[in-house]
Amino acid sequence: MAQVERMTDEEKAAFLVDIVDLHSTKRQIGQIKARLDALSQGFGSEDAQELFRRATQLQKKQNELQVKLATQN
Repeated sequence: MAQVERMTDEEKAAFLVDIVDLHSTKRQIGQIKARLDALSQGFGSEDAQELFRRATQLQKKQNELQVKLATQN
């Protein structure tokens, strides 16, 4: 956290936004996983395919945010 103390107010605000975005992304991924588990049709349905596509996008975003936040600390 020593790095955060040396940040400007603008950098601190961006850091906080990234943290909130990361947690929101993780929550969305969890919700999608739960919905996919609940679908009895499996990946044959268009809904399941769209959910899987969205989860993949969110996972990529999560990974990028984690790398970004790790380099800021």
